[in-house]
Amino acid sequence: MSAKSSNNNPSQKAISLSELSRKIKSSLNDSFPEKFWLIGEISEIRQHSNGHVYIELTEKAKNADKIAARIKATIWSYTYRMLRPYFEGSTGYELSPGIKIMVLASLEYHPQYSISLNITDIDPSYTLGELAQKKEEVIQRLIHEGVMNMNKELDLPMVIQNIAVISSESAAGYEDFLNSLENNIYNFHFNINLFPALMQGDKAEESIIAMLEKIYDSGGNFDLVVVIRGGGAKIDLECFNSYDLAYYITQFPIPILTGIGHERDETIADLVAHTKLKTPTAVAEFLIDRMVGFSALLNELQESINFVAKAGIVQSEKNMNRFSIALYNSIKSKLSDHQNKLNSLAIQTENKSRRLVFSKTTDLNRNSQQLRSWLKSGLRIAMDKQDANSRILRMTIPRFISKENHKLENRLNALKILDPVNILKRGYSISYLNGILVKDSGDLNMGDEVKTRLYKGEFISKVTKK
Repeated sequence: MSAKSSNNNPSQKAISLSELSRKIKSSLNDSFPEKFWLIGEISEIRQHSNGHVYIELTEKAKNADKIAARIKATIWSYTYRMLRPYFEGSTGYELSPGIKIMVLASLEYHPQYSISLNITDIDPSYTLGELAQKKEEVIQRLIHEGVMNMNKELDLPMVIQNIAVISSESAAGYEDFLNSLENNIYNFHFNINLFPALMQGDKAEESIIAMLEKIYDSGGNFDLVVVIRGGGAKIDLECFNSYDLAYYITQFPIPILTGIGHERDETIADLVAHTKLKTPTAVAEFLIDRMVGFSALLNELQESINFVAKAGIVQSEKNMNRFSIALYNSIKSKLSDHQNKLNSLAIQTENKSRRLVFSKTTDLNRNSQQLRSWLKSGLRIAMDKQDANSRILRMTIPRFISKENHKLENRLNALKILDPVNILKRGYSISYLNGILVKDSGDLNMGDEVKTRLYKGEFISKVTKK
């Protein structure tokens, strides 16, 4: 029994842990070359105080966001001092979580720390190609869906004052943006509403989209949305290359301006936004230039109105002068016609008288005195009528001209009354609250500061009673 039991004892066939480690190491050495190229995505990276860098590389399953494989890797400090500047200088990106890399490594097995990779080289061209391909795929998808230029097709308001800003509240770029708008030399006023968001990192895309939704739901009647941030590492811009954020921008019903702060890099968010500007300060200058253009347009319209009004007055005066001359000539012509008719009548009367004298000499002698009296009376009446008509015409013409001049003066006075300067000159005033004309006391709150414009000067008052 004891011999049989001894032959079946498992402990006699068991191997030691160190022997297992040697076999594993031998198998790995036989199966893998001394060094080989490997592709993986950095999920974790940390640098020890001694300079060594420890990385976890992962591979995601196809058509899923699950981890299919992972392995620990090490870059020794003397190697990392050479690889880091080479990689960052070639790609513009830092070695950070989320980046896919192709590395030259050797597989090592340590009895205490298990299997790990020792990275000795990195190919930056693979990372650049991977990021560029990913970016191009998003662009082509947006083009295929026909949404690439939807936000660009929106019209910018002629006057831009109510602005929603998506930015980090502590970002230097946001401060530059505010300073440029608040200290503009034209004293234009802008209403700025900040919607704070994360502008880099894993949660940046989600945070920016959440702020766009908040702007849409706020009902704030914003003229446009500005997305700004300062400079930073190239990897920090990757959130602006995502499909979800780009698609949300294309569907947004308000024009979106970007000033992400990189001179050379153009993100997909820049491509789909209504207007892309390089820096937050450039966005502010763009908004100020729009207001300058609108102000110039107002000045041109004012000059045009003044020119048309003056031209109308001059033309009315010319028309009145032409009408007065025409009326005078018409009356003079009619008077001449009446005079000619009177002369013709006198000749006809004289001829009739002669014929009557020749035909009725006896009656003429008998009635000559009566006839002379009748002729004198008729002539006197006719001349009196002529004098009366002349007097009436002489009185009518000045009255008519005076009446028309009075109408012209009334029109001129009406134009002068409509001039805002004359309205202020009569003692009226115009009040503004935050640059907006006050028409109803209901729009004012206790403590509001109201700016009032008079004919000469302005003053600011505070509402203490309504």
